[in-house]
Amino acid sequence: MDLRDLAFFEAVADSASYEEAALHVGRTKPALTKAVRRLEDEIGARLFDREGRGKRLSPVGLVLLDKARHLRREAEAATREVGEVARGEHGTLRVGSGTTVVEHVLPHACRVLAEQAPQVNIALTVGMSDILQDHLRKGECDLVIAPADAAAQNEFAARTVYRDEMVVAAGPSHPLAGRTVALADLAGQEWVLPSRSMGTRAWLDRVFTSSGLPAPHAKVETSSISALPALVVEMGLLTFAGRGSLGILTEIALPETTLSRSFMLLTRRGTALPPSAARFAEILTELTADAPAGHA
Repeated sequence: MDLRDLAFFEAVADSASYEEAALHVGRTKPALTKAVRRLEDEIGARLFDREGRGKRLSPVGLVLLDKARHLRREAEAATREVGEVARGEHGTLRVGSGTTVVEHVLPHACRVLAEQAPQVNIALTVGMSDILQDHLRKGECDLVIAPADAAAQNEFAARTVYRDEMVVAAGPSHPLAGRTVALADLAGQEWVLPSRSMGTRAWLDRVFTSSGLPAPHAKVETSSISALPALVVEMGLLTFAGRGSLGILTEIALPETTLSRSFMLLTRRGTALPPSAARFAEILTELTADAPAGHA
């Protein structure tokens, strides 16, 4: 059943005459007559009965008019929703991020997205960089914001969106907290650290080994960022975390163990972003316009 024929039939049903309906829809009377006849042939019943010099809907016509109006509303709603999705104004944005960016970048970006596209929902995954990159690789995230590393920049399209510094930290009651320390003072301590596949863990290991000291011993190795501060405090351990994300932890200041790092917006190469993700990427780019471009 042709939707255009149904629209012409609805116009005729809602008008006093074929001539009036033709003027309303901008078509000729014969065009509307043919549309009604095509529907009658398809259904096998008359849609209008003559009533003097006019017309009235037959019982079949009354049923079809109700269905035609329903279909028109559904088609209009579908067209509107698809258009919203195409413009990035509808759908679900799937984004992955570490806690540093969640705290310092995403709140503002998410607020701007909500203002521009209130119908877009956000599915946020917070975790370690290697886990997030695997989600991106599998298509489980549309985009990921993670610390820059050479392997990620080679695999994914990437651009810088944030910077911070990684520092050694401990709970406020740790014996080294508040003291002036040397690198050797940190050797032999026990740590909460991410897996060795993480670039920041490898960098920290090299700081110690290049000075002839043993690499930090991970008493706890975890992929759960949110668990780190509590573990560090409760177990009296050290950790290596972003300065802006220390929370209850205390920085143990040491130039040798301070790492400046960049966070990059990662997307899959050769894959077009969903419109909502493309809109969000534009928002992040505008909010961090002063950050130098990364690898694309």
